[in-house]
Amino acid sequence: RNDSNALVRDLVNLGRVLRELGRWDEAEAIGEEVEMLSAESGNAVDQVYAANYVGHLLRTMGKPQEAIAAFARGSAIATEAHLHVRNSFHLLAAAALYMEQGQTEEGLARYDEAIELAIRASRPDNIAHALSMRGEALVMIGRLADAVASFEEAVSLLRPLGRDDTLAEALARLARASEADNRGGSAIVWGEVRTLRQELGDTAGALEAAEHEARLVSKDSKAARDLYETALALATELDDAGAEARVRNSLALVAWRSGDLKEAEAQFASAWKRLNSTGITTGRGTLLNAWGALLTTVGKHDEAESVLHDALEVNRRDGANAREADSLSAIGALARARADLTTAYDWYQKCLDSRRASGDRAGEGWALLRLAELSEEAEVPERAKRLAAQAFDIAVEIGDTRLQELCGPGGPDSRPAHSP
Repeated sequence: RNDSNALVRDLVNLGRVLRELGRWDEAEAIGEEVEMLSAESGNAVDQVYAANYVGHLLRTMGKPQEAIAAFARGSAIATEAHLHVRNSFHLLAAAALYMEQGQTEEGLARYDEAIELAIRASRPDNIAHALSMRGEALVMIGRLADAVASFEEAVSLLRPLGRDDTLAEALARLARASEADNRGGSAIVWGEVRTLRQELGDTAGALEAAEHEARLVSKDSKAARDLYETALALATELDDAGAEARVRNSLALVAWRSGDLKEAEAQFASAWKRLNSTGITTGRGTLLNAWGALLTTVGKHDEAESVLHDALEVNRRDGANAREADSLSAIGALARARADLTTAYDWYQKCLDSRRASGDRAGEGWALLRLAELSEEAEVPERAKRLAAQAFDIAVEIGDTRLQELCGPGGPDSRPAHSP
């Protein structure tokens, strides 16, 4: 049929299959062929399409500079042919490559060009897409306030279009950036995401939103509990054992904070049972640490000992240094609750060594405080004073006002005999 347009597209589709199969030489040969065919036909749309294929192929092959050059070729052709929307996609691809290469200003400039072209084409969906991609790039370089503004503009463009799936994703981006920037109202945005995703039948997306929303309202125990219950129902619907255990762990912590220790204990036990039924390892160490600490609190010391030593084993096996230190600290607290001050001191010393080895200054300060308290209880005042002074210095260094207060508001010399 002498249809160059159809031939270019068929070849590109073949090239994509070869790329997925890892047959790079053949995929590259396809790229050369489609660029040659599209140049011979003089069809700008075909040329832009071919350049796009080559650019993405080279990017996948780890050749960023060659990929950028391919996208630049496509952009130049699209500019001359006034193909604004297609041009914007080339610019977005080039922008992402520049950002990956650390060429931030070049990357952001390409994002701005892509947005401008989408505006000239009067395509709100494409404008919103470009704004969202720019927002993601801004998040990557830590410019959260600018990212939030970009996502907010994208959301405002998408609301009138009636495309709830696209709007839900844009709102989720906005919610993540707002939460990372510690902005008020993030929970409200996550609530809208949850509602939209439930309406769309996106159970996994609704679960993610519900958990975020619950964390953000954690100061309101009832609201947090209700949201985690919603999340639990969603996790159960998905038959996602890992998610169910994670949510039950969160429910346990909410119950604990609100003083319902029996409910907290039941939720921890259910979470552990669910994990064990599937062999899932993710989250075990965190769960066991918290469960063991609660068992210590309610005076079930033998059970706490078993759970916490399991936690220590799991966290060591996983190479989770921070969680391992948490286990050591919790075992120290258990020994202290049993009035075994010598054993408690040994475990807290191990915790201190672990915190120092991993460079955890905050954890180091708190471990020193616990050792100071134990020294006071053991009536070794000079050691207690020395340890408290070290903890106080770290508290000042890292700006931990609570730790400073417990060490004594005027420094270690004014510290009370026992911490509250």
